[in-house]
Amino acid sequence: MRGCRPQNTQCGLLQIAIVVASLGLLNVGIWSDERSGFCQGIVSLRKHISERRESSRNRHTLRAIPETNLPRAPLPTSARSMAIQAAETAIEAYRAGVTRQSVRLRLDMVCSVEKAIESGMEAFLKETLPLAQLFTERLALPGGAELQGVRISSFDAEGLLSGDVGTLLYRESAEPSQDAAVCFLAGRNFAVEDQAQTFLAGMKTRLVVFCNSEDAASQFRIENAGKEFVWGGASDIGRLQRFCEDFKEETYYYRLKFLNDWSTRIFRVYPHPWEVYIDGLDGTVVKLFESNDKPKGEDVIQQMNDYEQRNSITVAQKREYLRSRR
Repeated sequence: MRGCRPQNTQCGLLQIAIVVASLGLLNVGIWSDERSGFCQGIVSLRKHISERRESSRNRHTLRAIPETNLPRAPLPTSARSMAIQAAETAIEAYRAGVTRQSVRLRLDMVCSVEKAIESGMEAFLKETLPLAQLFTERLALPGGAELQGVRISSFDAEGLLSGDVGTLLYRESAEPSQDAAVCFLAGRNFAVEDQAQTFLAGMKTRLVVFCNSEDAASQFRIENAGKEFVWGGASDIGRLQRFCEDFKEETYYYRLKFLNDWSTRIFRVYPHPWEVYIDGLDGTVVKLFESNDKPKGEDVIQQMNDYEQRNSITVAQKREYLRSRR
């Protein structure tokens, strides 16, 4: 098991395995309280979790509904609106029975890629964590229990060769059965650990969201089904493959990337199809196409080529437009 972050006295998933096994509910050892700057000891936390378990005895999680009423959503115009939109989507999917979900937020809306590269993953986490916390806070069932708080704990140690800064955000409700967990910037190393599986089993039918795994240091993509493990051997590949199967439903996805000299946006809101947009030469956002499956790069490029041909757009025009926006 990995070590603890010394400056915050934050423990990893070992305590989760211990307490989930004994209580059947979440425990992350010593939680970091960002608001008051102190850590709650494991003894008092065990008592706290035990009391939450006792209070939820003989209660049940919300029954799944067969359909969703979520309408088509527009591209968000701000980081805040994106986080709220993503949370509402996750809850709608949860009510439809999807308890394990993958979400990707556009973190470049709060932290530039250049800053992330120059300052490293720790600085990247610091800049983007408030967005993840807003998303977690908004994971509320309609008419559900009142939010009691979001507890934040790191499960990746500083100094790891991978550079991972995986962070767990645990949303506590007045009704423990409505608690939810968000694993933010957690990479493939976390996904294959025994403690991660123990934690997920302890969450039972509560909502668990794997958020921005594609932006983690040891990044992976759900659709690759474990193929990122080149050197990990068959065991790690198999574990990550099973993990990806559990979290295969990408309920919310918003990404900006530059592809084929186009500023490209890939967008998906459950249960609707995937949508691909580009920034047109006139400055407007153009919907290129939509797909029932997550678009592959080659498919997007083919659609771009068709669009350029239909509109007589040259490579020089595209590059001139990109230079004008810098």
